[in-house]
Amino acid sequence: MHLSTISTSICAVALMLPCMSQADELAELNKLLSENTYSITLEDGSLSGPGAELLMDAAAGTQFVALGEEHNNFHIPGITTALFEALHEQHGYRYFMTEQDPVMMDTFSQAPVRGDLEKIN
Repeated sequence: MHLSTISTSICAVALMLPCMSQADELAELNKLLSENTYSITLEDGSLSGPGAELLMDAAAGTQFVALGEEHNNFHIPGITTALFEALHEQHGYRYFMTEQDPVMMDTFSQAPVRGDLEKIN
């Protein structure tokens, strides 16, 4: 295929795309977010709600689950713990891996914390 044919094809596709105003794009984004948002409740160390059900259903038959979280949020450790416990109970997950910064890893690696899960928690 020649460069002129590729350019012509790209222009033809671009002309076929609907032009959306910024307001229309924002409305479409809000619609998509609304259609794909599921609530999760953390209560007494357990997750519930449509979002929790979605996560458990999606995790069935998988080997890994990745959690992207907002840093410095007080609720993330509780949510993560409840999620892993549910994954363990419902789907047999046995291992948990976390990403930590160098400062925390140095703290966990020094006496008297090293090897003492009570002090790490």
